[in-house]
Amino acid sequence: LGQARNGGEVAWDIEAEQRLEKVPAPVRAMARQELERTALDKGQSHVTVALMEEVKGRYFGMFKGNQS
Repeated sequence: LGQARNGGEVAWDIEAEQRLEKVPAPVRAMARQELERTALDKGQSHVTVALMEEVKGRYFGMFKGNQS
């Protein structure tokens, strides 16, 4: 179980945990914290692959319009 900054506990689905391992080490802790915070903000007790995709789309989607 992970614990987000506000003290709520968040569990990770196995698939989501495996996917997090593919995130580059320098940003993995930050990604974990953001995913756990987002899960809690949404009232969810688990980080899932679907949540990971949602967060990824939110962060990386903002750059799509800037590509030439």
